[in-house]
Amino acid sequence: MTENIRYVGFAARCAATLIDMILFLIITGIPLTMIYGDTYWGDFSGMNACLSANAQCETLMTQCNTTETSCEQAITSCSTAKNLCTAFQQEYQSRPFVQGAWDVILKFIFPFMLAIWMWQKYMGTPAKCLFKMRIVDADTHQPITLSQAIGRYFAYIISMLPLFFGFFWILFDTRKQAFHDILSNTVVIYDDSHRDE
Repeated sequence: MTENIRYVGFAARCAATLIDMILFLIITGIPLTMIYGDTYWGDFSGMNACLSANAQCETLMTQCNTTETSCEQAITSCSTAKNLCTAFQQEYQSRPFVQGAWDVILKFIFPFMLAIWMWQKYMGTPAKCLFKMRIVDADTHQPITLSQAIGRYFAYIISMLPLFFGFFWILFDTRKQAFHDILSNTVVIYDDSHRDE
């Protein structure tokens, strides 16, 4: 039996992941914006007010040495800027991580179900399919099982810690496996890879 297996490297996998992320952001971002409004992504009017007040403060501080009135205005302006910035920071930090039920469905449940379904049915994500990449069992090079797909999905967490080191492992591994591939016994190969028996 001879093998002609071409494993997908780091750069190609990064490109596919970037494309998938953009697609996913569009697919989920539009309904999230329609449901929660554009403030779902953050209300930055407070930040704009903070930046504007800081700029005015700096301008007045440079003029401060010329007259006593300028110094009083500068002190008042800087105090206002500090208050606006503190208010924005507190508002931003107090935002809930989850905005509601649709947020949970579209940010957590939908991606999990979509990934598992795509990996099982098409052996890859949309971008991986576009680039003729396939996620397969590391030993048999056959489609992955449901348990492998679920394990692979949650093993992404391990690949991200610390500092995405598990993804960079692709650069050093002979079969171009990230940590989530190793843990789920999967590899990413090009579609023209095959075994001749």
